[in-house]
Amino acid sequence: MSQIILETERLILREMDADDYADLAEMLQDPRVMYAYEHEFSDEDVWAWLDRQTGRSVKEWIKETLLSRAKFLLLSTDKAVYQIADDLAFADASSFVQFFRTEEGIAPLQYRKLHG
Repeated sequence: MSQIILETERLILREMDADDYADLAEMLQDPRVMYAYEHEFSDEDVWAWLDRQTGRSVKEWIKETLLSRAKFLLLSTDKAVYQIADDLAFADASSFVQFFRTEEGIAPLQYRKLHG
C-alpha cells in the first residue's frame, strides 16, 4: 500500500496542522481544503466535505488519484517501474506493482504495452 494512503490515514487519526492541510490541498488540487484550515473547520468536517464533494472516502479518492498518476507516468515517460513507484511514494516497486495490479487488473508494464 502506498505511503500516501498510509500517511493520509494517519492524518485522519491525529490533529492536522497547517502543513498537513497544505499537503492535502495540493494532493487534491483544491484550495478549499486550506480555506477549511484557515477557518478552523474540524478534521471531521474536512473529511465529510471531501466525501460530499467526491462521493468517495479519502482512501478511495487517494487510490484513484494514485492510479491516475501511475497511468499518466507509465504512458508519458519512459521511467522504470521502480522509478514510478518512488515518485508515487510506494515503499518499493513490488508494492506498486501489487497496488496497480489490484486496482487495474494488469501489471504496470502490461498497461504500458497495451496503451502506449
